[in-house]
Amino acid sequence: MAGQKIKAVVLDIEGTVCPISFVKDVLFPYSLHALPSVLSTQWDSPSFAPFRDAFPAEARTSPAAFEAHVHDLTAKDVKIAYLKGLQGYLYQHGYATGALKTPFFRDVAPSIKRWKEDSRGLMVGIYSSGSISAQKLLFRYAALDTAASATTNAASSSASKGALTESKGAENEEENEAEEKKGTETEDLTPLLSAYYDTTTAGYKAESSSYTYISRDLDLAPEEILFLSDSVKEVVAARAAGLRAKVVVREGNPVLSDEEMEQAVENGEEIVTSLEDVDV
Repeated sequence: MAGQKIKAVVLDIEGTVCPISFVKDVLFPYSLHALPSVLSTQWDSPSFAPFRDAFPAEARTSPAAFEAHVHDLTAKDVKIAYLKGLQGYLYQHGYATGALKTPFFRDVAPSIKRWKEDSRGLMVGIYSSGSISAQKLLFRYAALDTAASATTNAASSSASKGALTESKGAENEEENEAEEKKGTETEDLTPLLSAYYDTTTAGYKAESSSYTYISRDLDLAPEEILFLSDSVKEVVAARAAGLRAKVVVREGNPVLSDEEMEQAVENGEEIVTSLEDVDV
């Protein structure tokens, strides 16, 4: 891609910069275990009201109805804005207490730093179905020594146990604190990021208009932006809007079908297995 005058790299999150297993097996369960306590103590609080009121009226009739709706949406992995907003709110306590840390793939932080240190001063942005508040938490609390490679599943399992234990109540607080001190330290990667987008700002990720919005918001020509995602549909949509776009394949991601593989390598584009191999 040398000579293509790329001025910004926009990254997907799940399956691109961190394992799908972290989102599905750690973050989602954490939010579900944290929810009952939040509903019992914050149902009528001003701080929780914006998240509660974003849900459909039938889900707001009682805390029990609300919780049931959240469980149903989470089980189906529905990527709807009001659920993602709530999840970001619930993650805050987990990240702040050290129960949650983001296990980025090892190539992610060095690559972002390399792009930022480029003489062109490349912009790096994030575009995810997760809320912008959740995106910032993920990058603010990046685990320093978690390898998302062959040890991804073990790391996610360990993190999940710590997160779920933390969310069960104050009675285990001291035990969790001691356990977390044995774990990883974190690094704040947010100073390296220039922009964040979610479905409430840019639109749905499989629609080309969303990428047109991003290019306009960044004040760049579409061809000056490189978008990286594990979703072939998203990459196809980005290309339709004129962006450069590549499919990222990581361990633990669903295997691409023959049709998806053909779309991924269309016009000579290469599959990305490490951000370190991306030449901008």
